Amino acid sequence: MGSVIAASVWRGFPFWFISILAALQSIPAELHEAARVDGANAWQRFCAVTWPSILPVVLVTALVSSIATANAFEHVWLLTQGGPSDATMVFPVLAYSGMQTQRIGEAAAVSVAMLPVLALLVVFATSLMHRDDA
Repeated sequence: MGSVIAASVWRGFPFWFISILAALQSIPAELHEAARVDGANAWQRFCAVTWPSILPVVLVTALVSSIATANAFEHVWLLTQGGPSDATMVFPVLAYSGMQTQRIGEAAAVSVAMLPVLALLVVFATSLMHRDDA
C-alpha cells in the first residue's frame, strides 16, 4: 500500500503545487504590507492574511483530489493489481476484478456503493466553487 500511496502523492503533487501557488500569487501585496505596518509578525500575517486567502483553493483542491483518489484505478492495477492477499484492493479495482471474473453482482454493488459518497463530494465541491464571497 505504501508504494500505491507514494505513486498517488507523486502524481497529485503538481496539481496541489500549481493550485496553491496560483492562490498565493493572487493575494494582493497590499494586504501583507498593511499587516506588516500594523505590527504583525510573519506567523500572524500567515494566519490573518495568507491562510484565509488560500483556504477556498485548498478546500476545492482537496475535494477534487479526494474524488480523483477515490476513482484511482491505474496506480493500484499497474503496481499491485490489488494484491498481495487483497492488501491494496480498492473499490475501483474490486469492481474491475468482479467484472473480469464474472462476479457482476459484486462489481455492481461496489459501484453503486461508491456513487452516493462521490456524489456528495461532487455536490460539496461544486458548492464551494460557486460560493459567493460578496
